[in-house]
Amino acid sequence: MPNSSTQLNRARPNSFHVKSSVQGLETYG
Repeated sequence: MPNSSTQLNRARPNSFHVKSSVQGLETYG
């Protein structure tokens, strides 16, 4: 169970991080 939870938790922030990174690049661009 912990494994699945970790995977989901990791996948979620990853997607958010990517979006945030794109926004930051656009803002800095």
